[in-house]
Amino acid sequence: MKQLSVVLPVHNHGDFLQKVINHTERVLADAGLDFELILVENGSTDDSWEVCQHLARQNKRVKILRTPVGYGRAIIAGLKQAKGKLVGYTEANGLIYPNVIPYLVWLIEDGHCDFAKGLRVERESKFRAIQSKIYNFFANLMFNLGLGDVNTCPKIFPRQYLRKLQLEHPRSFIDLEIMVKANELGMKIFEVSIPYLSRAGGKSLTNWRTVWQFVSNMLIWRFWKLRQWQNKLKKPLP
Repeated sequence: MKQLSVVLPVHNHGDFLQKVINHTERVLADAGLDFELILVENGSTDDSWEVCQHLARQNKRVKILRTPVGYGRAIIAGLKQAKGKLVGYTEANGLIYPNVIPYLVWLIEDGHCDFAKGLRVERESKFRAIQSKIYNFFANLMFNLGLGDVNTCPKIFPRQYLRKLQLEHPRSFIDLEIMVKANELGMKIFEVSIPYLSRAGGKSLTNWRTVWQFVSNMLIWRFWKLRQWQNKLKKPLP
């Protein structure tokens, strides 16, 4: 069994994906981890899939698959294929500092927490910083999370929790879904501050429309979906 599986959703990252993956692979290898990187191309309109195939041919640690468009859909598909004792996901856009991953692994393996994740304390603009503060305020208020930043990756946890987490959201709301469920399961969560990095390419798709989508999803999960999942947990898992 692998020590670690990291899923990276890929959507129109063709121009810079190889650089990001090579950097991530080098960091994890230098840390002495036994790992696999699972690239999940989801609905790209550029050459992302071709780049994924090239990376997989170059490096036996790189696994690839495809799904229809959807950040959450890609994460769920990748986690289903994960072979690591520890599993998780991060972004492939170059914004996330991969050097933190070995430390997150150590935190879990040394018994300091059950779920380790990044905490981004800086944002690329004042607009994004304000959005983030509002979003995290309401997420913490509605679900009693006590987190500094719900969405920031990497997110790493033991694979044994996957069956109970029962992740389902096909879009970006999966970041809040997994944190809410981890909290409800009583997992000890630890956040590690990571430095701000410039985006390797592409641009943020977050706007006020996506903010409203997140708010509506929060309400759905707070008053309906969360209770549904809790009721499922009471039944014996297959």
